[in-house]
Amino acid sequence: MRFKRLLTAALGALLVGTFVGATCVASAAASTSVMRATTGVNVRTGPGTSYARIGVLYQGQTVTATGASKNGWIPVTFNGKSAWICADYLAGTASSAPAGTGRATATTDVNIRAKATTLSTALGKLGKGKSIDTLGPSSGGWTPVAYQGKTAYIASQYLKTTSPSTTTQYTTTAVNVRTGPSTSHDKVGLTSSGAAVQATGKTSGDWAEVVWQGALRWICKLYLTSKAPSGADEPGPIQGAWQLPGVQPQTQNIVNKIRTLYPKITMVYGYRYDPAGKGDHHTGHAADFMIPSYKSNVAMGWEIAKYAKDNAKTLKVQYVIFQQQIWNIDRASEGWRKMEDRGSDTQNHMDHVHISMK
Repeated sequence: MRFKRLLTAALGALLVGTFVGATCVASAAASTSVMRATTGVNVRTGPGTSYARIGVLYQGQTVTATGASKNGWIPVTFNGKSAWICADYLAGTASSAPAGTGRATATTDVNIRAKATTLSTALGKLGKGKSIDTLGPSSGGWTPVAYQGKTAYIASQYLKTTSPSTTTQYTTTAVNVRTGPSTSHDKVGLTSSGAAVQATGKTSGDWAEVVWQGALRWICKLYLTSKAPSGADEPGPIQGAWQLPGVQPQTQNIVNKIRTLYPKITMVYGYRYDPAGKGDHHTGHAADFMIPSYKSNVAMGWEIAKYAKDNAKTLKVQYVIFQQQIWNIDRASEGWRKMEDRGSDTQNHMDHVHISMK
């Protein structure tokens, strides 16, 4: 049963933020010194969730492992300090550059720095009007970017960040998803046959760049077509088919309704395996609707949140979280309630609407 759940999770959507830093199970020692975050994950001072959180490693960002894992945690160097990250959310990237999550354009000539501080070494410059791949959201006034195969940083105030423009393509068979445009790059996923993916239009030989689970990845374009398979739903989420594996019928129902009402929502996260066997995502009772360019689309997020609230009884909604506020049908008379600060925009539900079902 556990293997089946793990397989489902690997092929389906992964939650970005709600369970960041969940309890870990034992994991093998790191096989490479460079590790990539497969989702947003907390960075802690010691090997366990009881240790203080000192930061967040976002999906696609890399760190250097400094030794073997201990009780499912890997020692790393983070912002020049010794730290620990749950091994379940790290993957080796010895042959791959960090994965981009979007693109940004410089509004003026700006330095590219090794660390998120003006005291850090300037690795180069990004000229005005030039673009660069980003590796996650801005944090502390700095945006992580991909520069010469490594993670670097640019002051966010000098960047205009955009999500890549995409078109829907469909896989003609089950096909590997890789970190770069060749079979020598790491395999990070496998689509189902007939899965809808979002192609950015960027190609390299026989390979096409796509958005996969929030990161810029590559698929052999020989296995892509613009023609939807018979019976396919249009459009599908960017990380796979319209049908989210592992979710309950009521969860799938609200996903279909919101995706129909708000077609700009192109990323929905559903089932996520939890080794402790807990949580609404683990049981298939929750979905996260990621808001594109969320800082400028707050109104869209609230429309979705209020739609779920106003139709809670009909759709079997238990609670809704957005913008660090929660509404629960069992406490409906209290309205929207403020939540504690969990740290990042993702953990505070600034960039997505979380909906849990009965």
